[in-house]
Amino acid sequence: MAEEYVFISDLHIGGDEQLTSIDFEAELVAFLADLEARGGDVELIINGDAFGLWEYTEVTGPAKLERVIEEHPRVFEQFRATGEAIDITLIPGNHDYDLACYRLNRRNATVFRPWIRAVT
Repeated sequence: MAEEYVFISDLHIGGDEQLTSIDFEAELVAFLADLEARGGDVELIINGDAFGLWEYTEVTGPAKLERVIEEHPRVFEQFRATGEAIDITLIPGNHDYDLACYRLNRRNATVFRPWIRAVT
């Protein structure tokens, strides 16, 4: 059990057209890198709506997460690096409920596991 908990929510990463860009990508990557550097007994809890999966109309099901990963490699590379240093717990919200509805495919599972524990 961690001694310190850091909470973030409502990132809404992903979606069609203008929702594809993340205006705060540099800040998010720097924040995650800071948590990675701190390491230790810290847990990051992503409390809902990390992704805007319901904003996708061109793809369905697990392909939505695949699209987010492809469109934002820097973010997911840093999530992976941070998750190797600290625990990360992801609680799906209404915008990313697809994470609770579909089994993650092999590629997505390697992105999220073992370093992100998804609460479904």
